[in-house]
Amino acid sequence: MNQTLDTAISTPLSKTQRKKAMLGLQALGQALIELNEAQLKGLELPDDLAAAIQEMKRTKTHEGKRRQLQYIGRIMRQVDAEPIAVKLEQLKQPGRQEIARLHRVEQWRERLLNDANGFTALQALKPGVDMAKLQKLVATVKAEAAQARPPKAFRDLFRELAVCLDD
Repeated sequence: MNQTLDTAISTPLSKTQRKKAMLGLQALGQALIELNEAQLKGLELPDDLAAAIQEMKRTKTHEGKRRQLQYIGRIMRQVDAEPIAVKLEQLKQPGRQEIARLHRVEQWRERLLNDANGFTALQALKPGVDMAKLQKLVATVKAEAAQARPPKAFRDLFRELAVCLDD
């Protein structure tokens, strides 16, 4: 049993497995290309990889970009890609937090528009919020919807809630 485990560990990767690994490294390279200069400097990439990414950004033709992306993938094979992937994931975190915040604001807006107890719950959560202003905005939103007018107050309510919930 122990001999079969050692054999399985020492067997080389199949061509399909190697190709998937290379495509994964190319995808990581593609994600690096989409970063701005400050983000790239924060990743502390090896010089040859950073130069290849800069060259990719300057390349205009489709075929040239394809070849340069393959070159970046080849360089990535010689570099430990795991720390780069971890740092790249950390760069994405603030964006996810912002999206979650916007979803929270949207949920509160829907709750205020559709739930009679929404104002009470918001008052309990945020005691210093100007409820009169929010109630007026909700009434305006409902009037706009009834008259089929553009949703100006709907957007204003979102903005006001975003400010209230950030405090």
